[in-house]
Amino acid sequence: MSISQALRPSQPDRAALVGPTGESLTTGQLAQLAARLVGLRGPGAVLALWTSDRLAQGALLAAGLMAGCVICPIDPKASPGSVLRLLEHARADLLITDEELLEGLQEPTTLTASALMAGLPSTLPTLPTGGQGGLLVYTSGSTGEPKGVLLNEALLAANVCFAIDHFGHHAGSVSGSVMPLFHTFSIISDLLALLVCGGQVVIAEGFAPTQLGAASRAFEEHGVQTYSGVPLIFDLMLALRFPLPNTLRFAISGAAPLGERTRLRYSTRYGHPILPCYGLTESVCFATASRPDAIRPGMVGQAAGIELRVVDDAGAPLPPGQDGEVALRGPSVLADGYYRDPSRTAFTEGWFLTGDIGRLDADGFLQITGRKKNMLIRGGEKVYLEDVERCLERHALVAEACAVRLGTRAHRDEAVAFVVPKGPVSPQDLAAFVVDIMGPLARLDDVVLVGSLPRSGSGKPLRAVLLASYRPER
Repeated sequence: MSISQALRPSQPDRAALVGPTGESLTTGQLAQLAARLVGLRGPGAVLALWTSDRLAQGALLAAGLMAGCVICPIDPKASPGSVLRLLEHARADLLITDEELLEGLQEPTTLTASALMAGLPSTLPTLPTGGQGGLLVYTSGSTGEPKGVLLNEALLAANVCFAIDHFGHHAGSVSGSVMPLFHTFSIISDLLALLVCGGQVVIAEGFAPTQLGAASRAFEEHGVQTYSGVPLIFDLMLALRFPLPNTLRFAISGAAPLGERTRLRYSTRYGHPILPCYGLTESVCFATASRPDAIRPGMVGQAAGIELRVVDDAGAPLPPGQDGEVALRGPSVLADGYYRDPSRTAFTEGWFLTGDIGRLDADGFLQITGRKKNMLIRGGEKVYLEDVERCLERHALVAEACAVRLGTRAHRDEAVAFVVPKGPVSPQDLAAFVVDIMGPLARLDDVVLVGSLPRSGSGKPLRAVLLASYRPER
């Protein structure tokens, strides 16, 4: 399947996208937008998309792929300096942005999203054939510098087809999008899968606490059946008691570990399950996924139309129940290396090494247990700092925790935990709590109490930001 061909509509008057204020775009209007993009630069052009208008984000992503362009979505909150560096690395042919974002950005090859989307008719234009497009997505860089991942039409098609089949999407399906549309999670799970199968996408403003109320009302008004989120969203839904419509079949969780307490409380409150999934930009979106009738506690499902195994440090596969690095290969897994920097990509005998630590059970269900770079070796034993985080979050006075390896030459196997407390608690008590439960090898060298954890647009804690802010007293 070609994504550019699959997105092209046969019913021009069918409403495809509904925006945060209720405005809608038909499939014919998306096709007309694609024709405008073809006229600007032609198929294969790299079009950078830097806009805070979420309806424009969704429309330009779909239309750009329909036109056979390479779309590079950028975080609307990115600084002008970082955008310029990204544009240079991406070799973008055109930047599509907002008037207010242009201040301080000297970029001559620029058009505004509002101008491109003005006055779109619903008739079907003639578009060029052949798939030359794709997505150029820069990873969030939670542990280092972002890397460009070029996802061609074949990679996108494989993951989109999996999502449609696995989640049972069809022409009558309606999804909701609250997640950022500059990461592949919502792009694949909520946007492209629905548009390819002829469904409708309701794009809400976002998932900040002040925005979720409007999202829940939009979900009710349009009969949303599925949506994707990170655990933070589900926790906010529960804490703020937002209503959700009974049309919802399930929610899809990814980007960060989903706690069992959150999963069970949510399903009890709302009457539909959260499906734990796992993926990364290098696997387009889904690497594993759960089914509503096959959710295993602590697991993120089974392989999503690809091959998956857990390997030791030499790359040899490990048996079920043993921890090792998660390795992937298949039709939706990056095989050519990072964009303009293939040497940074980790492969072993054709398998992509994710850097995530996990274990498989006898039925092929995966559990993610840690991150390889966020690991200590003490006394010949491995200590995964995600385990330390989970331990800290069991403390009655801890709301959130993020443990980070210092990794300097002088402090190679030392770790500091940044903790958001629920009430009065001392760093010393928290450090002792970890040792009491996990033993002396898991000791923390420092605990820092903070008001909140910095997070990426997809909800991941930004370890590099925390580490840069760390000022040890000793």
